Amino acid sequence: MRNSYIFDFDFGFSLKGVASSLQTIFGQAAFYAPLTTSLFFRGTGSATFTRASTATVMGYGPTANLTDGQTLLTVDSGEARFVGARRISANNWSDTFADGTPIPEATLLGYLSEGAATNYFLNSGAPVTQTISLPTGTFTLGNILGSGSITSSAGTATATGYGVATSSATNTITVTVAGTVVFTVSGTVTQAQVENTAFATSYIPTAGAAVTRAPDALSYTLAGNLNQAAGSAYVEIQSFIVAGSSTPDGRVIGTLNAPGSPMFIENGWLIGSYDNATAVQTTAGAAGIPYKGATSWGMGRTSIKNGGTPATGAYAGSFGMTTLAIGGDGGTLNQSVYGTVKNVRIWQTQLPDATLQAITA
Repeated sequence: MRNSYIFDFDFGFSLKGVASSLQTIFGQAAFYAPLTTSLFFRGTGSATFTRASTATVMGYGPTANLTDGQTLLTVDSGEARFVGARRISANNWSDTFADGTPIPEATLLGYLSEGAATNYFLNSGAPVTQTISLPTGTFTLGNILGSGSITSSAGTATATGYGVATSSATNTITVTVAGTVVFTVSGTVTQAQVENTAFATSYIPTAGAAVTRAPDALSYTLAGNLNQAAGSAYVEIQSFIVAGSSTPDGRVIGTLNAPGSPMFIENGWLIGSYDNATAVQTTAGAAGIPYKGATSWGMGRTSIKNGGTPATGAYAGSFGMTTLAIGGDGGTLNQSVYGTVKNVRIWQTQLPDATLQAITA
């Protein structure tokens, strides 16, 4: 028996009893960060957040009420973003509308973490057809507003994947020889983005030149919040990352600005952990939808997604972590979540597999 947090479903808990037991287990986490309207947490030490540029997020304005829709909010440099929350002012977010009505829990998707990205498409006034010089790499045409479309086609660059993007569909191209690509606007388009990623990220406003959004980097004190010898973690995630993209792993919990040792990784279609020796990962799912994930370590490792079949494996004894980073490493493309993270809980003991299944179901 690993510890006292046991769920024995043979006794046939009532739904009320199960809910009560889950709340008890959640309440026993040594570290808890809701991450829906602030960086506030229960645990040891302090939170540190950086992003060296402004950024945007979909949420509610200061005076919004239930009947109002979400809008594109511009967030200051160094200010964390929370999808679906109401931004009253800089670093002041709320989970209620202006009239005091609670924002639905399902709308509060959580802290938005993204790596760096550059928008090459110029949006000065109404977007028009543009010939844009692009370096080699993968680029996504998206973030389109309006009833029109934009078509990518050959200029002087050598590229594959040319196609059409609309408000509901993106177009990803791969440039193998740098040069120009033509983006032809048809119909009514009020906003567009051509970014150096394999999937659409948050909108980056531009005017007369390309603009780069700096990476988000959030970390908490490691000591007292996570025990690398034995423990468990739970998160709720929704990633933008898609299968086959150039971003294979999004680090949900790991060490800031280090290439290895993610304790908890997620790439839009599986969840797992890596201890610098082996990965213990769940079966594949679908990108772009919310997941509840949990992992434990100590006497071996377990990874579970949405209450499914546990993936198990050996544990090397440490993840080699030196910081408790949430949502990415602050710069490395293939280690940033590019999505939302909320309700991060960490226990100092290894929970049984049945408990992990129950809390992620």
